[in-house]
Parts: sequence; C-alpha cells; structure tokens
Amino acid sequence: MDRPIGIIDSGVGGLSIWQELVKLLPWEDIIYLADQRNFPYRAKQKKELYRIVSDNVKFLVKQKAKLIVLACNTATVHTLDGLRQNFPVPIVGVVPVVKKAAELSRKKKIIVLATSSTAQSNYLKNLVKKFAGDCQVFIYALDEVIDQIENLQRIVITGKIANLSKKDVDVVALGCTHYGFIKPQLQKLFGKKVRVLEPAGAVTRQVKRVLTNNQTLAGKRTPRYTFYTTGDAIKFNKQLRLLLKKEFLAKKP
Repeated sequence: MDRPIGIIDSGVGGLSIWQELVKLLPWEDIIYLADQRNFPYRAKQKKELYRIVSDNVKFLVKQKAKLIVLACNTATVHTLDGLRQNFPVPIVGVVPVVKKAAELSRKKKIIVLATSSTAQSNYLKNLVKKFAGDCQVFIYALDEVIDQIENLQRIVITGKIANLSKKDVDVVALGCTHYGFIKPQLQKLFGKKVRVLEPAGAVTRQVKRVLTNNQTLAGKRTPRYTFYTTGDAIKFNKQLRLLLKKEFLAKKP
C-alpha cells in the first residue's frame, strides 16, 4: 500500500526511529512531524498533552498515514491507550525496554534513563513490577540532556550522568528517543561490559509486523520523505542536516 507511515515527536528524538525505519523498510514513504512548538512534552499536564498529540494524529490521518509511530516515551505513556480507542489507524508507541533489559541482565541490576514525566509515571512503575521484579532498577531523569540535544548543544558527560557509571549494573535502558543520539557517549561512559539498549530497533520491527499482518507494506519504489515542524523550520532544517547527515526541507503542517 503506497500510503505513508507517520511519525510524531516533540522534537528531534524520533529521528532515531526514522533512521531505523528507513533501513528496515526502504520502500516506505514516511512523514515526520516534529511538534517543536510544544516541546518539551514532559512539561505538559496529561489532558493538555492528550489534546496536543491527538491534534497531531488527526493531521497525519488527513495525510492518509496507514500507521502512526508515537516516537516519544512521554506521549506514549500518557496518551497511547486513549489514542487507540479514538482513532482507527494503527498506532505504535515507544516505551522503555525494561523487559529486554531484565532478560539480559545477569547481575539483575539495571538503569533506566527517562524523562522526568516518564520516570514518575505509573506506566513505568508497572513495567518494572511486571518485567523486572527480580532486578534492582535505578531510574534517572536526564531532562537537561534532552534539551541540549534539541538545541544542538555539545553534550558533556559530567556530574549526575557521570556518577551513574558508579552503579554496578550491566544493562542500561534508554527511555527517551533523544538519548539514542548520545548512545556512543553513554557506551563509553559505562564501558564495553554494559549493554546500552535503545528502543528504535524494537519499534521498527513492530511497525513491520503490523504492516505485514495488515497487508499494507509498500512495494518496491522510490520512497518520499516529508518533514514538518510546528516550530522554527530553519532551525529544524539545520537539525536534520546535522543529525541525519542529509539535506531535507521541512515545512509547516
């Protein structure tokens, strides 16, 4: 089916999902919506966040998206269930890979890095209780790093982040798509013996499963990639160029 996959994020974090989708599903059209006017989502109350994300879903539905990826942990945690009830289009969310982290941890000690909103959510608490009940789980919010990535600032691994390496863990789960862009730094910080897990691969494989089951995969063709931002298009174009190493021209929705 030659209809696009839609991706929603509050900023550039979901580009890590976009990169994996392009690799796994090279024939698919993809529409990326960066809701940068409302960044950061973690600062929104639940009702306001649902309204914002719902409007973005409506926009992608109008663009005839055959599946929508909610490429934001905070939005997934607080809006996914309601969105699935109110929209007929398949919606795939992003959650911290707690289950995989618990399965891989031999020491039964893991770190989950998230936004403050996700870190405090019952959703994450229930994930830990269900899948990592036999593990010691350290949950940390690194909101300042998300802001630095969004503003294309140089990330310096110091202070609170550096202290995390002192925890005797063997798996680190990334609970925000922005963190995917500093995975190399985090891997260097924790060392080669610690696994650093990001959700992009699992999310894209789930997208492929859903499209396959629904018989809506695109045939071999030249894909179209479209980028929208509700914020500053000039700034977003710079972010796309630096993070994706390609030239794209974003526009307003």
